[in-house]
Amino acid sequence: LGLGAVIKKKYLCTITRQLSTMLDAGLPLLLSLRTLQEQCGRSPAQKAMKEVLRELVRYVESGMPFSEALSMHPRSFSQLYVGLVRAGEAAGALEEVLARLAEYMEKSQRMRKKIISGMTYPVVVLVIAVCITLGLMMGVVPQFAEMFDELLEDVPLPGLTLLVISISGLLVHRAHLLFGGVFACGIMLKVFVRTRTGKYLFDWSIVTFPPLRSLVRKIEVARFCSTLGTLLDAGVPILDALHILAETSTNELLTRTIHEIHACVSEGDKVAKPLDKCKIFPKMVVRMVDVGEKTGALPKMLKRIAHAYQEEVEMALEAMISLIEPLMICFLAVMIGGIVLALFLPLVKIIEQLGM
Repeated sequence: LGLGAVIKKKYLCTITRQLSTMLDAGLPLLLSLRTLQEQCGRSPAQKAMKEVLRELVRYVESGMPFSEALSMHPRSFSQLYVGLVRAGEAAGALEEVLARLAEYMEKSQRMRKKIISGMTYPVVVLVIAVCITLGLMMGVVPQFAEMFDELLEDVPLPGLTLLVISISGLLVHRAHLLFGGVFACGIMLKVFVRTRTGKYLFDWSIVTFPPLRSLVRKIEVARFCSTLGTLLDAGVPILDALHILAETSTNELLTRTIHEIHACVSEGDKVAKPLDKCKIFPKMVVRMVDVGEKTGALPKMLKRIAHAYQEEVEMALEAMISLIEPLMICFLAVMIGGIVLALFLPLVKIIEQLGM
C-alpha cells in the first residue's frame, strides 16, 4: 500500500482546507473530491496529487469510508490525519475536523519554515568557510611551502607555519583517506541513528546538551501539545489520541514518554504524572496540564500551551540567528586569518634576508 503517487505536504494542506470549505458549503464528499481532482494542474506534483485523488474517489464510490480510503495511502496521509478524519466521520462533523486539521498543518508548516530559514544562514556561512579553508590549504599553502623550502633551507619555520603546512600536506597527500574516513563515519552514524537505541541516544543528547537544548525542548513541547490538543478537541478518545501521537512522534525520548502516559491513563491515572518525569516538559507545562485535567478543559489548555511555545520558538530562533551570525563571522576570520598569518611570518624572515 502507498507505493504509488504521493501528495506533497504543501499541497495536502491546501486540499484539506478546500475540502473543508466545500463540505461546509453543503457539497457531498464525492463531488468535493472530484472537484479537487479536476482542478489539479500538469506539473509532476500536481499529477501525483490527481492520481491519489482519483483513487480516493474510486474507494469512496465503492462504499469505503473516507478514513479507510485515506489509510490506503500512508505516504500521503499520516496516522494523525486518518485518525482525525475517522473521529470527524464518527461525530458527523467531518468539515469541522478538516478545518482544524488544515489549521494544525498550516501552523506546523509555518514553524518548520521558520526553523529551516533560521538554520540556512549559519549552514551557508559554515560551508563557505570550509570551502575557502580547503582551497587555501590545498591550493595556496603548498606553493608557499615550496618557496619556504627554497629560500629558508636552514632557517626554522615558526610553529604556526609548521602546523599549517603539516595539515596542508595531510590534506593534499591523504585527502582520499580523510574524506573516505569522514564519509564512512557519516554512514555508520546514520545507520546507528536509525536503530532504536541510536535514535534514543541522539534525541537524548540534543534534549540534554547545549546549545540547542532549550530550542529543541520548546519545539517538542509545542508539537506535543498542539497535536494532542487537536486530537482531543476533534473528539478522539485520549487512549487513541496517545497511540496516534506515539506513532507520529519523531523524538524517541518523547515517544517513550507518550507510551508511559498511555499506560498510566489506561490504568486510570492522569496525564501530568508521567510528564513530570520527562526532561522535555518544564514544571509550568506539567502544572497547566494538571489544571486542565482537573477542570475538564485539557484540549483548550494544551492549545494554549502550544500557542505560547510556538511564539517562544519564534523568539528563540531570532535570538539564535542574531547570536550565530557574529560567531560564524569570527570563526571565518580566525580560520582564514590564522592561515594568512602562518604564511606571512616566514615572509618577514625572507624580506630580512634579502635586505641583508
